[in-house]
Amino acid sequence: MKKGLICILSLMMVLGLGACSSNGGKTTEPENGGSDKTALVTEITSPISIEFWHNCTNIQEEIVNQRVEEFNSTIGKEKGITVTAINQGSSAEVNNKVVGAVKAKNAPAVVLSQQTYVEDLLASEAVVDLTPYINDAAVGMTDYDDIYESFRAFGANYSVEGTYSLPFTMYTEVLYYNQKFFETNGLTVPTTWEELAETSAKIQAITGKPAFGTDYPADMFITLTKQFGGDYTNV
Repeated sequence: MKKGLICILSLMMVLGLGACSSNGGKTTEPENGGSDKTALVTEITSPISIEFWHNCTNIQEEIVNQRVEEFNSTIGKEKGITVTAINQGSSAEVNNKVVGAVKAKNAPAVVLSQQTYVEDLLASEAVVDLTPYINDAAVGMTDYDDIYESFRAFGANYSVEGTYSLPFTMYTEVLYYNQKFFETNGLTVPTTWEELAETSAKIQAITGKPAFGTDYPADMFITLTKQFGGDYTNV
């Protein structure tokens, strides 16, 4: 509905990839018993296994598994890194299991999580600041700037300074319509909220039924608030 990127981002629930530091991916903790977050690992001297916990299902899970297999058979094979993708249930279930794993000092290396969950994990100091890795000359992300600036900003929008997640999946609003019905009744697909209201009234007159609906009222509230020039938070 004619959204700009910045506006779109404000309407989306962000799922980010965060790297945990509490014995993540079967790695070994420092001898002092704590996580040495100042040590930047740029070289792998022995094979390592990394667990990636996520909540993807159906086609999304198929794609995740394909990407993991692609990594394992190419760069992973070259560097001695094996990634295992594990579906841990819903987003909330993934978070609950991560919290439990952090307490047991056996957290996975990488987690697909919502931004709010990442913020909670920051309090336990269980998430690694990715900034040094992103910028490092040896292992850094040379294509990091290819990510939309607003998406990159989301990964650093936490109460603690640093970058603690990377964009993975973005949810946004889309409009579905019955193309055959529109063609049969001479209707034009709306491109503004005013046109949507007018078209919906015409459809209701034809069918006698409501012509427009939304599957998630909270997102619709945010969408309408932003579309009409307001803000739903002042933080």
